[in-house]
Amino acid sequence: MKKPEILLALVLIFFAASCDEKKKITSPEENKNIFKGTITGKIFDICEGVPIKGATIEIGVDGEVKKIATDDLGSFSLKDVPITEYQNLNGSFIFSGKYLFTISLRDINLKTTIAKEKYRDYYYAQSSLKFARLDSGKYASLVAEVNIGLGKLKTKIRGKVLDQNRKPVAGAEVFINDYFFSNVNYYKKTETNGEGVFVFENIDNGLTFTIFARTKDGTQRGYLPSPLNLPCNVEEYALNEQFSSEAIVLNPIDDVNPYVISLYPENGADVETDNFKIICEFSESIKQEPYNTINESGYGGIVDDIALTYLGPKKATASNLPIKIEWQENYKKLIITPKDKLPGGAKFRLNLYPALSKLKDLSGNNCVNNQNLIGDFELLFFSTKSVDPVLTAPVLSRRMGFGYLPINYDGGLVGFKIEADSRAIGFNIYKKIDEGAWELEERNFQNYVYETNTGELFSSQNSIPFKAKKIHFKVAALNRDLIESPFSNIILIEDEVKPQITNVELEPFNDGWVFFIYFSEPMNIFDAENLSNYTFENVGSTIIEKKRANYFATGGKYQASLEIKANQTLPPSYILRIKGIRDLKGNVMVEYP
Repeated sequence: MKKPEILLALVLIFFAASCDEKKKITSPEENKNIFKGTITGKIFDICEGVPIKGATIEIGVDGEVKKIATDDLGSFSLKDVPITEYQNLNGSFIFSGKYLFTISLRDINLKTTIAKEKYRDYYYAQSSLKFARLDSGKYASLVAEVNIGLGKLKTKIRGKVLDQNRKPVAGAEVFINDYFFSNVNYYKKTETNGEGVFVFENIDNGLTFTIFARTKDGTQRGYLPSPLNLPCNVEEYALNEQFSSEAIVLNPIDDVNPYVISLYPENGADVETDNFKIICEFSESIKQEPYNTINESGYGGIVDDIALTYLGPKKATASNLPIKIEWQENYKKLIITPKDKLPGGAKFRLNLYPALSKLKDLSGNNCVNNQNLIGDFELLFFSTKSVDPVLTAPVLSRRMGFGYLPINYDGGLVGFKIEADSRAIGFNIYKKIDEGAWELEERNFQNYVYETNTGELFSSQNSIPFKAKKIHFKVAALNRDLIESPFSNIILIEDEVKPQITNVELEPFNDGWVFFIYFSEPMNIFDAENLSNYTFENVGSTIIEKKRANYFATGGKYQASLEIKANQTLPPSYILRIKGIRDLKGNVMVEYP
């Protein structure tokens, strides 16, 4: 049963015309927007035909990483992706780029308890994409599409390795590799038993693979003659060595070029940080030249060409790490050791190609790529295991005094004290406004006292304050692996100051009077216009009729006007008593007078 070959099928527009040679983009700063594009695509189950929701896609190019999760339809769209190459076709540009895709299904797998319903945690693919124009014009929209089919780990593959006389070969090393991801993903390795039989467990259902075998001394090797298309919904697939198309036959190696026969760590491995070393073993001794032996960076030696890159705690910013090298076992084994201990719970990338491509054997033959080993001439990815436990939740408290005053409606400086496990190396501080989403305010904050300015504690509409604003804070402690603890308690910051009346003015108005009442902050309009909150005392025989109250908030001033009528002039002893009016948060005003 042949499956549709749609893994990494690129929907591209090609131009059938002669072009100038491909060039790297070095555009002027003002034209950078020309060289951005959108990469869209879908992640789906290749056998079931259903989209895979919640897969995380990362695309890396020129040190920049774009990240997004697939939606309910398995779709994703990454905008503003740098376009790194172009061709000039009679004055028109054809844009392209090389991209490293990292596809993570780890979160999906964690929710699945049935082993045969799981996928791999991570897939890596390196692809060259061409961008199609969706419209015309100087700044046309540029889009490339990539569709990726993945299979569940349901299938067991069984086969046999034979020698030239069709006899079983015991103890042979057998490797299985992704056919479509062959430049990036090294998959699995096993050995044949005493009867020459090998078994690979938990192989992706419905995908295509190549299988390679060799003797342990590297003198003989052989391949499955053609790629193996695994049928869908088959739990065990047995290769029949009686058929030439399914037999792996070892033959003596004719070439004498050196190559890497083993590499530690393997691609995708999760390793311990203690005594970590990268071990690169060659098929024969490597000629020792000045290039191979220089162990200090900056002198054009091998350590300058080996790039061990820290990618961060399962996220983050790349940086190259200093290393040292050592040759062992008659110069057949290269040991690469980081000068500093690797952090736990982090991702790394290893690039040996610039160095290995310059190595030669004792006869002067160049080191060549082992097509069945990922990491010698290709990028290798690995991670380190977490070494620190997740810390307990910190305690967050508000600091008062020492310059920290109660917060009024217009906000101000607030301070917090963080009490946490002594092993915490920093804190992630989160902030939420009203019922909105939590946002990371400070990453890896390096102090036990945190202060910030809240900004205004009210929302406005047409420049008129109409609603109080609440701001929430919480923190998480970070261990040495930068893994977050559970969150602390939440501290709520809101208007804490009672409003006051700052001034009252009286002016004649029509056949009565109007009081202009000025408040210290925005007030509740319903309270400010409620006549029952205004009373007159010590008026003697004067009869006062309260007509209406109106509230205004303009130009940063907050005032009410109270219109009254009276049967005679107000006596000098009168008192206008104002109370019960609340601000936007609900604080009741200080009674006036």
